[in-house]
Amino acid sequence: MIQKADDGTLAFSYPLDTTISSEVTSLEHDGESFWTQENIDDGDPDAGFRIRRWLIENFVMVLQQTFLFDTDANDTFESEAMTIEHYEAVFTSGAVENTTTFTVSFETDIFDLITPGTKLFLGPSTKVGFVGENESVTVTSTGPGKLITVSAPLTNGFLSSDDLVFSKNIWFFNEHFQKSLDVGALYKVNALDGSILSRDQSGAYIGINATTFHELDSFTGDLATNNKPYLVFIRTTNLLFLNVNDSNLTIELSSVQNNLSADTVEVFDVSDIGIEGETIFRLQQKFNINGSESTSSTFNYQLATFVPFPIAIALTAEPAILPADSGASNSIITATVTDQYNLAFVTSPAATIVFSTSGGGTGANISPTGSQNLDPNGQAEATYTTGDAAGLVTISAIVTIN
Repeated sequence: MIQKADDGTLAFSYPLDTTISSEVTSLEHDGESFWTQENIDDGDPDAGFRIRRWLIENFVMVLQQTFLFDTDANDTFESEAMTIEHYEAVFTSGAVENTTTFTVSFETDIFDLITPGTKLFLGPSTKVGFVGENESVTVTSTGPGKLITVSAPLTNGFLSSDDLVFSKNIWFFNEHFQKSLDVGALYKVNALDGSILSRDQSGAYIGINATTFHELDSFTGDLATNNKPYLVFIRTTNLLFLNVNDSNLTIELSSVQNNLSADTVEVFDVSDIGIEGETIFRLQQKFNINGSESTSSTFNYQLATFVPFPIAIALTAEPAILPADSGASNSIITATVTDQYNLAFVTSPAATIVFSTSGGGTGANISPTGSQNLDPNGQAEATYTTGDAAGLVTISAIVTIN
């Protein structure tokens, strides 16, 4: 496994203790383990695939588990996109070495996912004497106050705000729902034993090449109300957010992406996605940057942002038709600004908007003429006053992010 720095230079290389002989179509990291998805037969994509879990031990990638999904009488397996449902939190009051109990800061609905047998990965520790140490533990029970009891005493001590993570399920997009060839499916798999827990069919699940798992946080406005754990995947030019803890697997958000040719005719393939903080990394061979297209012989990352930014302004006029009566009549102009999620654009500090007008003859004007803030609904109003000439009046608005 090759680790590279931000500028693409080689940072480190980890040899594998087990040879990978087929194409790796997806690579995920859950905070502890690396997971690979590999074709069984590169020449026969619907023969199936395997998912493997690896750990770095003494600077070597060591194979821990292999789950095989080979085509059989029940399912035809053909997939290039998988991800690991995993959750991160911190110790609320730390934990001393040799103890078997501690409390955590997971949200209640996430804490409820921790069941006996769940494996937690603790660390790295910041406690004196254990700095940098990690360890894995197995949960035996949970209790009030988000108390966790583990099967064996801790080897290391931890302070409050030290990290811990756990993985719950594997999710992969299959080109087939069981044996069906004309509809895609999303499969849910137990991350501990590889057993299939559910299959959900949808036309939205076919042809998916890029997915990951992410929890939205630190956002303002309407996007903040969607702060949930999401399975995130690319379908054509949309980044879709699917709530895995909703039994209906509802797609709750959609974000427009810029993986289009300059003439908006060609959709550039996205082979994988990763998310770090507020940045989305899309793995592509073709790019469109500020209208300039390029094709690379290798795959590179195209950066996008989670941060809401305005992409559309809708203007309405009430009333929409006025007489040319030299200022005796007016119309209320409302601008509604939406972001790439099709939500009201709300940011801090607030964006400003400026209205302008042309046509209408002498006396026609719009007020206010200067900039004003968008309100919490992403809206602003201005008043158009009539002039003395009949005809089409054009009203425009420009939004500036402060």
